[in-house]
Amino acid sequence: MERFSIYATMDLGNKIMFDAIDYLLRQKIMVACYKMDDYTKLLEWIRSNYGDNVDLSEETERGTWKVINRRNGKILLDLEDIGGYNGIPVVDLDRLKDIETLSYNTDRVTLDGKNLVWKRPILPHEPIHITNEISNLLRLQDVDGVVKIKYIVSSEGKEYGFLMEELQKITESPSHTEIIEMFKTVNRIHSLGTSHGDIKPENIMRNSEGQIIFIDLAFRDHTPEYMIPGTERLESEKYMMSDWYTLHITINKLNQLR
Repeated sequence: MERFSIYATMDLGNKIMFDAIDYLLRQKIMVACYKMDDYTKLLEWIRSNYGDNVDLSEETERGTWKVINRRNGKILLDLEDIGGYNGIPVVDLDRLKDIETLSYNTDRVTLDGKNLVWKRPILPHEPIHITNEISNLLRLQDVDGVVKIKYIVSSEGKEYGFLMEELQKITESPSHTEIIEMFKTVNRIHSLGTSHGDIKPENIMRNSEGQIIFIDLAFRDHTPEYMIPGTERLESEKYMMSDWYTLHITINKLNQLR
């Protein structure tokens, strides 16, 4: 398996903007500017430590270098190497039926007659918020009120995405008790050292039991209309404060439903 994805673009000064993602840890580990000599040394270090676990493509005409997964850019991890997934059952890709595309990396499928949402494998070129979402969901797997990963999808013994519970849009105002639970859920998220990052009505749904569930925990900049006035980008330590602000706005929006 390829543990690292590296994407680096040379500028006219023969330097590169370097972006490395460690897919085993599911996080971006470095964003920096290197001289070409430093970049070459770094690649040599990765090769010496991980051997064939990385694949360096040829330099393109635009001066771009990539270290990518050999399997068409898909992230396929050995399941036995993923300690953080313990306790989540594995299901073979061939068992998924009636696939309906919802977005560029999400499908609705059925497994043994039950509707689920399939998050397909992460690609090296995709935004970091996608890896952040999976990392957050794994960390918050036991937190009530947060969307749950139900299964790991397996293909030839490798990870091939996740199956999530299917949720429904909220069509009526939440009750007073539900609003209190929403605040408790956000507090539980914060207590584990993370934040939601994009609270808005579209990211709060209901499960089959009618419970309100938070989705899209991608830890990125909030949707502009829900950001604290006067801010364009948030520093990491301000995300939790922004969560509370956007939660109040979201509840006001949801209270307008009938």
